[in-house]
Formats: sequence, C-alpha cells, structure tokens
Amino acid sequence: MVGRCSRANPAQRHLSPITDEALQSALGRAAFDTVTAHTPSGGQHYVYTASGSTVHSGAHVLGQGIDIRAVGGYIVVAPSIVNGKQYIWEIGYSPRDREPLPWPAVLSARISVTHAPLNNKIPIPEGERNATLTSLAGTMRRRGCGFDEILAALSVANEKRCDPPLPVHEVEQIARSVARYKPEEVQRERKVTPNCERLNLLDPRTIRIERVEWLIENFIPFAELTMLDGNGGLGKSTVLLDLAAAYSTGARLPDGTQHEPGNVLIVAEEDRDSILRARLQVAGANLERIRFIKSVGESKRRFLLPCDAEALTECIKDWSAHFVVVDALFNHLEEHLSQNKSQGVRAALTPVAEAAHHTRAAIVGVRHWGKGTNNAAHRGLGSVDITNVCRSVLAVGEHPDDNALRVIAVAKTNLGMPCDALIYQLEPTDVQDDDGNTFSVARVGWQGSAPIRADSLAMAQTETDDECSALDDACERITEELTQGPKAARDLEHAVLKSVSMATFRRARKHLHDAGRIERRGGGVAGPVLWELAHRISLNPIESHSDTRDSIGADAILCDSAPVIEPPVLTSEALSAHGKICSTCKRIGRCFERSGGSWLCTVCDRAVTVGAA
Repeated sequence: MVGRCSRANPAQRHLSPITDEALQSALGRAAFDTVTAHTPSGGQHYVYTASGSTVHSGAHVLGQGIDIRAVGGYIVVAPSIVNGKQYIWEIGYSPRDREPLPWPAVLSARISVTHAPLNNKIPIPEGERNATLTSLAGTMRRRGCGFDEILAALSVANEKRCDPPLPVHEVEQIARSVARYKPEEVQRERKVTPNCERLNLLDPRTIRIERVEWLIENFIPFAELTMLDGNGGLGKSTVLLDLAAAYSTGARLPDGTQHEPGNVLIVAEEDRDSILRARLQVAGANLERIRFIKSVGESKRRFLLPCDAEALTECIKDWSAHFVVVDALFNHLEEHLSQNKSQGVRAALTPVAEAAHHTRAAIVGVRHWGKGTNNAAHRGLGSVDITNVCRSVLAVGEHPDDNALRVIAVAKTNLGMPCDALIYQLEPTDVQDDDGNTFSVARVGWQGSAPIRADSLAMAQTETDDECSALDDACERITEELTQGPKAARDLEHAVLKSVSMATFRRARKHLHDAGRIERRGGGVAGPVLWELAHRISLNPIESHSDTRDSIGADAILCDSAPVIEPPVLTSEALSAHGKICSTCKRIGRCFERSGGSWLCTVCDRAVTVGAA
C-alpha cells in the first residue's frame, strides 16, 4: 500500500508527515525509511506492503493531507510524466535500492481496517458542510452528472457524514445551483501550493501608540508626505517659503503653533535661487538654518526621484532637517517615469514617503491643478495614486468673496480632523539686491481662517473654466453669423441663443465690441439696430457726404471701437465739407441727428441731448 503526504521540504526526511505527537512517537523515524517517490506538487509517496488484512483507500485518514491508496485506489509511479511534470524516486529510496517496509502495525491500530471505504466514515463538522457538499457536487458535475444524480449523492453524504445534517431544502439548493452550470464551466477547487510562504501575523497589542505631530495642526504632519495643489500664480511657493522662514526662527505659524527653531531643506528650480533668497529674507528667515539642494554627486546632475530618494534621506539626517520643500515635485521625476501612470507615481513617491517616516520630517511637494473634477483631492495633475500615497493634500484657491485673498483648505487627510481654511494675501515688499537696487517681491500676510471647503475652491475654478469656454463659444457663434453680412440685433440674438444663454450672449457681444471686432449701427430714427463685423464697416452716415472719404482716406474705418482718425479742429464753415462730428465724443463717425439738433454716433447713442456741433 502507499501513504501519501505533502510537506514544505521533502528533502528533510527527519521531518515526519504525522502531526499527531503520540502516533509520531510510536512510529519512529525508521517507519519512513521505505521506498519513497516525490510528486510534482511537492508531496511524497511512501510505499509499504500489507498482508493479513485489507486496507482501503481514504483521504485525510491519518491527519490533514495524509491519504492512503490501497484497495480502491491507485498512484502514479515514477518516472511517469503528467502535464509536463515528472514523478521521481528519491535517491537511495527507489525500488532498486531497497524493498518496501511492512505496513506499520501501529497505523493499523489507529485506522479502521474494514472492507468499507474509510473516507465515508469521516464526519463533516458544522461550518464545513456547505463547502464540502458543494465541492462534491462540482466534482460530479464536471464528470457529466445531472441534477438527480448529484442530489442523490449529496443526500447520502448529508445523512451519513454531516454532523448535524443540513436541511433537505439546502441540499437541494446546492445540487440545483451546481447543476445549472455546464460541466466544462465548473471550476476545480483551488489547491494551496505546499511550498507557499506563510503569512506573518502581528498582534495589535504589541503596537506602540504614538501621537501625530504637526507642523501646522490638521494641515501638515511631521513624518508624512503632504501635497500642496493649486493653479499657478496663487503663491504656493511663497507660502511654503514663509512657513520655512517661520520654522527656521521659531516664529508663530498661521494656526498659532510655535516650534523650536529647526532646519529646513528646499528642492526648487535651478534658476530660482535669487528670488528664493529674496522671499526668505523678506519673510524674516534665519538663513543659517536653511539649505538648498542644488545638484547630486560630482557630476552635479539635477536631483531626481526615485533614484535620489535614499540620498535625500541621508541628507535630511545629516542636516537634522524636519521640514523639506520639493517645488515642483514632478519636475524632479526621472525621465522614464510618468506622473500619469500609477506605476511611475508609486515608484517615485513611495521612497519619499518612507524618507519622511524614517527621518520624522514633514515633506511637502507642490503640484499644479488640472481641469475637470470638482473633487479638490483629485484635481491635481497626474495619477490618482499621488493623492493615495500622500497622507495630507492641501488645496489653494481664490477667496470666494474677495479676489485679493487666497485660501488654503484641506482637501484630504488621513490623520487630522476637519478644520477651517487658512486665509492669506500676497503683499508686495521692497528688498535690495547686492548692488543696492530696490525691487519688490511677494510676501505672505496671514488673515486668519474661514469655514471654506476645498471642494468649493475646485468647483469655483471649474465654473471659471466652463465660463471662459462658454464665452469663447458665444464669440465664435456671433462672428460666424456676422460673416454672412450685417444682422438686425433681434435676428442675431435669435440665431446665437440656440446654443448659448442670453447672459453669455450679451457678455460675448460686449467683449467683441470692446475689442473692436464688431460694430453697431442704426437705432432710433435711423431704423433698427444692426450689428456687423468691423472689417465690413464703411463710412455711411445718415446724411451722405461723398467728400468725407476722400478727405480722410478710402480705407479708414470710422467708428469708436476701430482705429479712429482724430479730425483737426474745424470751424463751423468747414463742417459741411467733412461730415458731422459726434456731439459727445467729438469724433467723425456714423452720426445721426437727434431731436434738439445734436449729432450722435452709434457708439455714443445715449438718452442725452447736447447742443449742435
């Protein structure tokens, strides 16, 4: 007969496959010095001879994973090859090297030696009944058995092996559920590879609880990676330099927090040293505690991630820095990596986050916003994994009620609590260069806090982007309509309002008019108001004066928004020879006479009465 087991290292013969200590002691190691073969799956076949009684095949008879193959069973014998994998005899333990040992008597005492199959005697305990019966049903279905056959087999197994038996309707449900699949669609039970590594467990009671330390409460944590997002021109870099200056001197931070003076590292663009120093200086920084990372190694190449992450960690330790600024973070990405791909982002940012953990430093990167989403945490350029790696993401935007103010709000935090946004404004401050010349740089003036959400900043920016896009569309529609020739105001509105709102139409019309791209004529006693492109406009006053074009020039466009030729100071006698002058703007144009004897051009058509020119 043959005993079959699986274990992690079949070459270690001193390890018994029997896990029962009493049985293992009774057997001894010599019981396994019999003919032995190794299976492709990592198991072993131990071959014995049995006489005097009939031993039947069974599964898990002597323990989990230890089967018996004798009467009613078979094994694959070495050197057979199955699915490209070979069974092999163990060196020194093949049938040519030794005879199989007799079946150990102690094993016969442990198992029932009967003519009945042993595996029918193994009970199925509560908690394993459904899975075991489903596996049995799957095996039968793969071999082509139908619902009636599967149900009959499951009923017998349920009655004789399940402890306690399942209700009849549950057994029927299992059989019906499996029988609805085609035989080839039923998946085989997944087996765990014997050589797979064990999972290491951690007892949470052994974990030390540590309080989160903050550079700015709920905004920038120490020992973590933070991202500062926002559109350009809002002062993101200036804000971080202001914080660096305050941290270097131990000054009060915008949330009221104060720290002992600390060292700062700054990674910035190569050509910004001068302006960075000027901003730090006007912010009152202690420059002895601040260093710029300019290059790497003797070749003085630029700083790149992730290849220089380890060097960054050592630099932070050597300088004893607890605040690190990387501006802009993805300008320092290795060329073969993309900020838009998850793999590249993880490769670049994970070492930076680990550097923050190991050094307990607050590392802050700068990133620009893209377009689209109203979710501030995911508005930044690049893969969403950037947000996932960072433990805090901050959003910068314009104050909703005052365009002169800026807002910093928490877009995402894994460590802090919801809090009010910080308010600041950029103030011009004079500074002298080394030659004694004075110029202005921006300085941050903190203005307290306000209950403003980060998503509202992103939403306002989205509305601005959408508004600009709608305005451009409306301008294009108006221009397209007027290329066909002058249109009455009502006709133009009717044509354009099919695709844009009235408010957007009016803003677009004013924008084009102020830019000198379209012109208005008519109105009042001159008839309905007409709009036309500026390049189509020609001199055509209400009272025709043929000599006006000859005097001013055939190509002149005489309207307020187009280039206007200022007339010389004319006497009243010369007016009839040069057309009429608008009583309001004093320019020659499309003037028509109003009641009271005044002349107005179409641009200055207002409800006013002035004296005749």
